[in-house]
Amino acid sequence: MKKIKLKKPHNMLAFILIIIILGIIFSLNYIGNHITPIIENYAEKQAKKVAINIIIQAADPNLLKIDNLELFKETKDGIEYNTVILSKLLERISKNVRLYLKKIEEGKIDGLDITNLDTNVNKSKLKNGIVYEVPMGVIFNNGLLANLGPKIPVKLNLVGDITTDIKTSVKEYGINNAVIQISVKVSVTEQVVIPFSKKEITIETDIPIALRLIKGEVPSYYMSPYTLSTK
Repeated sequence: MKKIKLKKPHNMLAFILIIIILGIIFSLNYIGNHITPIIENYAEKQAKKVAINIIIQAADPNLLKIDNLELFKETKDGIEYNTVILSKLLERISKNVRLYLKKIEEGKIDGLDITNLDTNVNKSKLKNGIVYEVPMGVIFNNGLLANLGPKIPVKLNLVGDITTDIKTSVKEYGINNAVIQISVKVSVTEQVVIPFSKKEITIETDIPIALRLIKGEVPSYYMSPYTLSTK
């Protein structure tokens, strides 16, 4: 009696394998085109908040021990900015900002104020260089689902130079008085890193560092509207 040999379903296995491969390709393509940009944008916004918070701390006038009087000098023509002191100040701020951003990048958070950071940032994660965790639920664009699912770690890497520049403004204050404000514009390039992508972003913020009130003479014809006549 002859034995009947069953043929292996090679064609069926090959078909299933092709379907699986196509499914993986489609899924990766969908993630790359739809889900990744949503997560990247969310991570970018939150990373900017953290970076700006750290930059403001690094350029805190109290930390830098800035003396308002040193930043201005009186001349025959009035008040001028002390360019020598301001130049040294910009150099100190640049060094401080680089130091602080490197600290947050490397997880060396001792001495940094993290109390104002988002609730999705915690001390244990920061010590691992994770500045934020994006919940997968953000892809649904729904407030009720935003915190669902696993969380994606976000890291920051400082790339490029830190640029600083002085910005000044003069505003009228009362009668014949003016307030001069000096601010420092800080610009840094950071790389936002999540497990499946990297993106460079430019972060800019203005930090007020000094105010000076310039008093002028009050004209003799001026009378305060709150002064009552005794006649």
